Amino acid sequence: MNRTTLHPIEVLALATMTLVRAVLTLARMVLVPLAALVLVLVGWRPASPQPPTTPPSPAAPPAPAEHPLARLAEQLEALPAATLRNLAGTPSKRYRKAELIAMVASCG
Repeated sequence: MNRTTLHPIEVLALATMTLVRAVLTLARMVLVPLAALVLVLVGWRPASPQPPTTPPSPAAPPAPAEHPLARLAEQLEALPAATLRNLAGTPSKRYRKAELIAMVASCG
């Protein structure tokens, strides 16, 4: 059976669902700014993070963090170009060693 028109109950259900969705959207569009306005008028502010209770120790400053790719590049520089070409998956000798290192590091 091929129906081209909707049953009146289906039309009523769709209209009701659309109306409920529109009312909820409008309520949210009104209630959220209204709640924000009330909070501003009351003077509420978000909690600020507490300062650390113990002062940092004046011992040795922490060593600067080295990026893992920088360490990898240092290790790859020690390898011969033939090995780097193998690791990069290219038999071509037209790539410079720095390009091969970048290719291997980006695949890692």
